[in-house]
Amino acid sequence: MDHSNFDFCINLFSTTTMTTQNEAIKAHLLSGKSLTGLQALYQFGSMRLGARIYELKQQGMNIQSTFIEVNGKHVAKYSLKYTN
Repeated sequence: MDHSNFDFCINLFSTTTMTTQNEAIKAHLLSGKSLTGLQALYQFGSMRLGARIYELKQQGMNIQSTFIEVNGKHVAKYSLKYTN
C-alpha cells in the first residue's frame, strides 16, 4: 500500500498551528463563506473543526451551525450568524 499521500497530509497538518488554523478559519467565515469539517481538513489542515469553532465563539464570533446532508450523511456546516 502506498502511504505517500498520507505522509504528505501528516506533514501538512503538523506545520499548521491551532492559532494559524483559527486565524484562517476566522478569515474564511468573515469573507461570508461557510465551512464543513471536510473542507476545513483540506483547506486548513484542521482535523477538529468543532474545537476551532468553539474557540472562535469564545472570542466572541457569532457562528451558527446547520446540518446538511452530504452523500447520505449529516454533517455540520458553520457560517457567521448575521443579526439585523
